Amino acid sequence: MALCRRLSKYSPVVAVGLVTWFLLSGVASVVEVPGATHGLHSVMGDSASAAISDATSAIPSKGPGADLAPSTLESDGGDSTSPAPILGPLGWETVNMTPWKVVDLPVFFFYGGAWCPYCASSSWSMYAALEAFGNFSGNATLGYSSPTDIYPSTPEVVLAGWNYSSAWVSLQAVESNFTSDTLPPTTNANQTFYVDTYAGNSIPFVVVNGQFIHADNALTYPADLQPWAGTGAQTVLSEVTGQNGSAWSLIESQAFLMQAMLLEANDGRGPASVVSNPEVQGWLIQLEESEPHKIAFTETGLPGGTSWSVSVNGATYTNSTSTITVTGVAGAYTYSVGAVAGYTATPGSGTVTVTTSDVSVPINFTANSSATTPGSSSGLSYTDWAILGVDIVLVDAVIVVALVQRGRARSGTSAP
Repeated sequence: MALCRRLSKYSPVVAVGLVTWFLLSGVASVVEVPGATHGLHSVMGDSASAAISDATSAIPSKGPGADLAPSTLESDGGDSTSPAPILGPLGWETVNMTPWKVVDLPVFFFYGGAWCPYCASSSWSMYAALEAFGNFSGNATLGYSSPTDIYPSTPEVVLAGWNYSSAWVSLQAVESNFTSDTLPPTTNANQTFYVDTYAGNSIPFVVVNGQFIHADNALTYPADLQPWAGTGAQTVLSEVTGQNGSAWSLIESQAFLMQAMLLEANDGRGPASVVSNPEVQGWLIQLEESEPHKIAFTETGLPGGTSWSVSVNGATYTNSTSTITVTGVAGAYTYSVGAVAGYTATPGSGTVTVTTSDVSVPINFTANSSATTPGSSSGLSYTDWAILGVDIVLVDAVIVVALVQRGRARSGTSAP
């Protein structure tokens, strides 16, 4: 108590020293030693986000061997409960969903409008794929898209206008009529889910077995069918049914690819004519190779909770845990790590190749020697701040001791 009373007369000086010491102690408690690493944070969950790469705008006319255009997406940590699709061949995408079946038959779902030229041009390859797995009966509904729309009077076969039976596939075709320019209503919960989640308010929209999706583009471009506009629907039907002629050559790649999808949905089983078709088998191999795999970028060296990012094939993904996971099919992916203030990433960029399994890419962040205290523009490093703080505390201590000694001398009190 006596010492406290004596020190009280020097409280302004002591206060400065103590406040400085406490402030610097607080800084030291939150400053991570440059170069130190933290433990791995928990990996993000398996819920996928809804970010995807755009489908290729060009539809190749070649069959098996057509290039697969790799796509990336952020597969973990998103808010959506629906898996985001992965780009596959000919503009199709795959999603990791439970197969959509009715009485053990994979569902082939088509959502469109008879007035739409893109639906009209797409109808022929769907018809050819379905005909290979079953039988259409009843009066054939042939027609043409709107004469006042782009690509007027594109010939079409209206799938919803037929009766269809198959031991391999269940057809669900929902189409608005020739005169309407509105989107048709869905007829069950599964249709509503896929349309709301993946169609993007566009037609034509096609889903095979709940796992293969085609949206935002035509299966065949309507411009290619303009030679038969207005009068040639029956001619196109004859060529597609006979699998010959110029109309058939325009749609055969998509038709065989959809047949391969239906084969895969039936565990490789199907009509003998389909199973033995080498072009269908070629597409089936590509579908198997297009199974998505994870690319996990895992960082070390950043303080816990620090936001960081990586750009993969032009798409940027950000997280504040140690792992950023994207997904892609077989192919090469270029990446670059986003800048984090005060740190250097190694490697900062590169190429990662996905083949038949998941891939991990380690990223190490190293603190720069010129790193400054957050909010400071003085250019002092953490080490400089620590040394300066110690110096100030020592100087204050010397001053306090000197003043105490001086006070004792004046009062006649000897030093202990």
